[in-house]
Amino acid sequence: MSPKSTKILLTGLPGCGKTTAIMNIIASLECEKVAGGLVGRNGYSYWPGRYPGKISNCYSTSSISGNLHVGGLTGYSYIGDISDSFWDIETSGQTMSYGGEGKATAEMQTAGTFVNAGWDFVDEIVNGTEDTWWILEGQDYPHLWWELTKDILIDSKDML
Repeated sequence: MSPKSTKILLTGLPGCGKTTAIMNIIASLECEKVAGGLVGRNGYSYWPGRYPGKISNCYSTSSISGNLHVGGLTGYSYIGDISDSFWDIETSGQTMSYGGEGKATAEMQTAGTFVNAGWDFVDEIVNGTEDTWWILEGQDYPHLWWELTKDILIDSKDML
């Protein structure tokens, strides 16, 4: 699918979270129509029931544009929870979202932004000892632990 897709709902992950838990995710996508950097719509109601979505500990750096239900993290949230999740307001071009918290690029590349929200980073124990995330402070966005390479470990003075 090209970045100039004419689809009605386009997102970095599922177009619509139907009773879906989305946790510890990084999204990066460029799109044009009804859109969210992470999901287009979080949860929905469809006979015979309601289907809430759950998003936590996620972020997006997606460039988003559109003309209906457009948001930095989620384009629309019908029902469901969104917690401890962020989007980059500079790279997305969006200052609004139906959930999450918009941050400047510098804040998105700072461990404190995420640690203060309860994210479990390598070498911190306040939020747990799972060591789910790591970051090169001021140089990049958070990465999942399994994205850690030997080359980065050798030059990791600024990593948290």
